[in-house]
Amino acid sequence: MKKLWVVFVNFRLFFLAALIFVLSWAVVGQPRVGFEKPIPVPKEKLDQLPLTIGAWRGQAVGEIPHMTRLVGAALVLDRKYARETGETCFLHLAAFDNYRQLAPHHPEICYGGAGWETARRQEVQIPGGTAENPLRGEFIVFERKDEYLFVLYWYQIGSLTAYDPYAVRAAWWQVRNRPNPPPQLKVLLQTGGYDASAAREAFLELTGPIYQWVKESVE
Repeated sequence: MKKLWVVFVNFRLFFLAALIFVLSWAVVGQPRVGFEKPIPVPKEKLDQLPLTIGAWRGQAVGEIPHMTRLVGAALVLDRKYARETGETCFLHLAAFDNYRQLAPHHPEICYGGAGWETARRQEVQIPGGTAENPLRGEFIVFERKDEYLFVLYWYQIGSLTAYDPYAVRAAWWQVRNRPNPPPQLKVLLQTGGYDASAAREAFLELTGPIYQWVKESVE
């Protein structure tokens, strides 16, 4: 009787081990979207980002000045927007088909590689946010000798925004179990000059419409 009990217990242990193995393979062994399996990037939709945004008129450019060249993105859009009053603003949008790296090509790396140093940084609220989903970006002042660059950027995952790797990870955590998670995007605005307040206000005229366009394009 004792031997039968031992055989029964061993059989149950074997069965449980086999079940755990099968379940583990089902979870881990399958290609994960955003890791082993790329996320579809709606390139045609994103490429239709309007060239007219309020008082700003845009045109495609080959590359944003002062930035080190971006690699690894599934799509890159570089635009130059201008107002009749003479102000100009560059837009850089990059879409990634994976989450293997969160918050890729952070501005301090892109501009630091070109010799710019961070002089000041400040969180900003992108227009269109709510109490449940505040839209956050970061405004950075870069300095190189007697020159200044002003940058406002954010990472966008569907309707969620963040500007540091920890917050990007939290945003990814919210969408990780979707059958079709949205791609990860980096949106960056750049201008020069000496008036940080004027640059910030100019950026805020563009951020809301750009955020909304990206959201509608990827969801």
